[in-house]
Amino acid sequence: MQLKKKIVSLVAFFAVLMGVVGLVSATDMIYLPFEPGTMWECVQGNNGSYSHFGTLQYAYDFTRGFGKESFGEDVLSPIYGEIVDLRTGAPDDELNDGSYPGNNNGWGNTILIKDYATNKYLRFAHLREGSIPWYLEEGESVEIGEKIGEVGNSGFSSAAHLHLHMQATSDGGAQSIQFYFIEGPLKKGSYVKSENTPNSFVLDYKHDKSLSHEVTYYKGYMSKKSWAKWDISPLTHPNQVTGKNRYFAKIKSYFKRPWYKWKFRLNRTGYFMIFVKFKGTYKRDPNVVYYLYSSQDPGVFSTIYMDQQMCSADNWHLLIGTTLKAYKYYYIKLMGQTQGKYISADGLKFVRLW
Repeated sequence: MQLKKKIVSLVAFFAVLMGVVGLVSATDMIYLPFEPGTMWECVQGNNGSYSHFGTLQYAYDFTRGFGKESFGEDVLSPIYGEIVDLRTGAPDDELNDGSYPGNNNGWGNTILIKDYATNKYLRFAHLREGSIPWYLEEGESVEIGEKIGEVGNSGFSSAAHLHLHMQATSDGGAQSIQFYFIEGPLKKGSYVKSENTPNSFVLDYKHDKSLSHEVTYYKGYMSKKSWAKWDISPLTHPNQVTGKNRYFAKIKSYFKRPWYKWKFRLNRTGYFMIFVKFKGTYKRDPNVVYYLYSSQDPGVFSTIYMDQQMCSADNWHLLIGTTLKAYKYYYIKLMGQTQGKYISADGLKFVRLW
């Protein structure tokens, strides 16, 4: 009987452990593959009834929306990676009613790029005939922000648009996998502005990070629940976190203020501009403080105050520019200062200047 109870306890423990592992698994992020500042409409998202089901369950389709012409708009790489498949020769506005060799099996003019940091793949389909730069070929590298083609209407396509999905292997019919956009969560009918930024990567709340990141370690930590109430709010950005110190009036100790902390280690030395993202409202703390520090790099220690009420949009704000060394652990800690106000610990963006 005792042995049976121990076995049951072990089974329960591993079930809980696996559940926790499932909860903390990271999801990949990418930029929109368009000129920064341009607005785009998601005309078909995940599980779309028109064609996003089965192996294409986690695909997205984009047009300019607002009655703007999509055909011929530049498509930029959102990752730093290698071209592993490139198909051209499919005409626009023809052969659009099926998937067969004449339209590259439905993909039309298409590129598949393997991300160097994660070994994930991105498929871009229905590109305009002749728009893929002549110097791009299989085996070539592309940078974030580099032009890889233009929006077209080739392949199995009912109108000019860009099809995009992520996959774990290079197979032509591989299963699509879930990912987030750095700009925010998208579904059919969503409008979003591209933030595509060369030489950059993003660390989001707790676990999610962008493809083409330059980190060998990354984790997020938050203040204990008994100290602050944290609320996950996915409507403005994937896994956005805000915290409100309900007990500030009763617990005035400095260490009981709500806080969030990122810990990371880079795989290369460089000078980085570091940005933080938050959406400002009157409920946010107008006087939060960010600390950048490292026990392994004592020369790095900065204290930066910021007003999280400054902007009503979900924008990036410059935190600091500094040199960070490879394989050293660094921390960025955000701490609230004002009674009853929220702090937003949404994400960090690193732009490497050299």
